[in-house]
Amino acid sequence: MIVVWTVIVVLTGVLDYFVPVWFAKKYGASKYGIWGSVIGMIIGIFFTPVGMVLGMLIGAIIGEMVGGNDSVTAVKSGLATFAGTMLSIGLKLVVSVVITIYILMELTKIDFNF
Repeated sequence: MIVVWTVIVVLTGVLDYFVPVWFAKKYGASKYGIWGSVIGMIIGIFFTPVGMVLGMLIGAIIGEMVGGNDSVTAVKSGLATFAGTMLSIGLKLVVSVVITIYILMELTKIDFNF
């Protein structure tokens, strides 16, 4: 069971990096938008988790505008990056809850017979 959960956690970690980029590329984000979202997220780390998510969104929009895209395309790719990040956070949350429930179920099956 440990091997199964290890594989699931590793896959979730890998998907955490690729899902936001995949969403961004699918909805037309350029390298400027992706780099802007990364830079915005790094800056946002210093302003609580909400700042990190908002920093990523704002960074993607600014990055797209720096790359020469109009504001509509910039907002669209920024929102796609945001949606991809929220999806990956939700996936990690689901995996964490399932693991916690599984552990609690196993702990309640403790046999006290000596």
